[in-house]
Amino acid sequence: MIIVQTVPRLLQECNGCLSEVARKLSCHRDTVRKYIGDTNAQRHAVINGVLMTSARSHEEASS
Repeated sequence: MIIVQTVPRLLQECNGCLSEVARKLSCHRDTVRKYIGDTNAQRHAVINGVLMTSARSHEEASS
């Protein structure tokens, strides 16, 4: 079974603890903070406990 979540949802499950979410995802707290506002999963998704992020296009990266 595939489980898809978002960082904001994980934060709710962890009572807002950035450190706990970062531990679960094996990433830094700053990375968790980066995706807090992405409630619609436009720039990321957590699939089976692995944080997947979208790549920026060349145009986005240069602006």
